[in-house]
Amino acid sequence: MKISYFIFVFQLLLTLNKTLAQSQLLYTIDFDHNSYKLSESRQRLLDTLSAKLKVTDFSMIKIVGIADTTGSQLHNDVLSRKRAEAVERYLKKWILIPDEKLYVTWLGESTDGVYDLHFPDIHAQQRCVDIIVHFKKEDR
Repeated sequence: MKISYFIFVFQLLLTLNKTLAQSQLLYTIDFDHNSYKLSESRQRLLDTLSAKLKVTDFSMIKIVGIADTTGSQLHNDVLSRKRAEAVERYLKKWILIPDEKLYVTWLGESTDGVYDLHFPDIHAQQRCVDIIVHFKKEDR
């Protein structure tokens, strides 16, 4: 499902019905150009996250796949989906995540200008999956 970044943010805010009673952490998993394979260093980061999630009562995990603008829009949509799904599979391999506490989406290349594409190095920042973990304040 490909949606505008602003619509995504709006939906994200709607799902946070207890925003004031929660804290959150952001994990960014970078990927190589044109790849959805998790490197060993990124697997270790996900292992660390999994260990934290096993001992806390998280309220929601949001996984958002993103691609840069190199390649066709269709290719980037598929690539960002595969990145999000790779992270989801890896996390589910280590911890039980109830469906009602998991939201997985992908944006392809359409981040509506969130990244400034005037600088070539910025493309690497778009080759990622952002994981947003929401906790009850006392669990963080």
